[in-house]
Amino acid sequence: MAEMPASRWSAWFSGCAGLNKGCSARTVRRRRVLVVQLRVIDTHDQLQSRADDWNDLWRRSETALPTGQAEPLLVWLRHFAAELPFRALVVEDHERLVAALPLIGRRGAGVLPIAASAGNQWSSAGELLLDREADVDGAADLLCEGLRALPWPLAWFRGARGSSRAWHLLVERFGQAGMPARRQAMFQVGQVCLPDDFADMERAWSGNHRRHLRKAARRVEAAGGCDLQIYRDLSPAEVEPLVRTGFEMEHRGWKGVAGGSVLASDAILKFFFEQARALAAAGNLRLLFLSHRGQPIAFEYGLAAKGHYFSLKVAYDEAFARFSPGQLLRYRFFEDQSRRAPGTIVDFMGPLSDATGKWVNHVDDVDALMLGTWPRIGGAVIAAMGVARRARNQWRAVRAEGPSVGTAAPLPAH
Repeated sequence: MAEMPASRWSAWFSGCAGLNKGCSARTVRRRRVLVVQLRVIDTHDQLQSRADDWNDLWRRSETALPTGQAEPLLVWLRHFAAELPFRALVVEDHERLVAALPLIGRRGAGVLPIAASAGNQWSSAGELLLDREADVDGAADLLCEGLRALPWPLAWFRGARGSSRAWHLLVERFGQAGMPARRQAMFQVGQVCLPDDFADMERAWSGNHRRHLRKAARRVEAAGGCDLQIYRDLSPAEVEPLVRTGFEMEHRGWKGVAGGSVLASDAILKFFFEQARALAAAGNLRLLFLSHRGQPIAFEYGLAAKGHYFSLKVAYDEAFARFSPGQLLRYRFFEDQSRRAPGTIVDFMGPLSDATGKWVNHVDDVDALMLGTWPRIGGAVIAAMGVARRARNQWRAVRAEGPSVGTAAPLPAH
């Protein structure tokens, strides 16, 4: 594990004065010189050896997503980035991690070498982690130094949450150092804060949504009823048959026909088995099933931590579409969770849609962040992308408006 000494510490003093009011100048000076340092973890084995330290930092960070822990990150790396360069920038204080940023090296648009965040269309993986009780400004400055020393001219992070203080701080400190940075909106994700009184939540829904749920409930009750099973305390050895059962529903539907289901690929199914075992071992896995007459008709693969629930994968049996099984599963789960743990924030993970928009009472922005780690090359790429995006938006606006007044009519054919 390579060590990179700190060279800029002005932010340490201001951050300590603002965030650690009990910290004396002598203590800050001693820590500045002898203790706090940036290191680079550059192999999966090194990350595995620091897994306990990494997970301890995750617990102290603002990040609630369980895939930010070391074991789920390692699972993702083994399955999707085994041959790609890996770097994790970590900031240590007395050998205790206070910041971490995992990266993989790849080619953007198949051409430009970039540092990128882990994660793909199948699952998130790895997160920017900052200890909320540490000197976050000083830690962010050290991460910026580490970014500028990377062997890639551009760092590209897709999926950064707009509500994340850590990402805002990193981009801010990067820009203050005179480095090019750009934030680009990707989509909005829906969230639900479950109230103490579930009836309050029901009253906030649209009339159409309430009527649809009542009609679906009457239909399924008339046909024999349905039951919700929530698996919260599974051991790693128990997850595989349940995960397979859930994804079999997905495979029987349109995703299976299109070849985009989990079961359409043995490699993807193995990834979810391994991820589920890692999450179950940490107590973060939630598997939800809605059953009708003993047969599962809807499924959700979810993650839970720090008062949050994340809906990662959903499926339902299309043969029972008349019952709206996916919506009924969600209704039953929200009702149960509001009783067990009011205040839980449910996060739908993907772009806001008609299916999720009926439930939400809050949205969060999801952005792509571009940082020019080599100012000339990275800055030129960021500037070019900005110009291209503006031109594309202007062209779309022109097309939406239609021909302007005075546009010449086409010449008649001869």
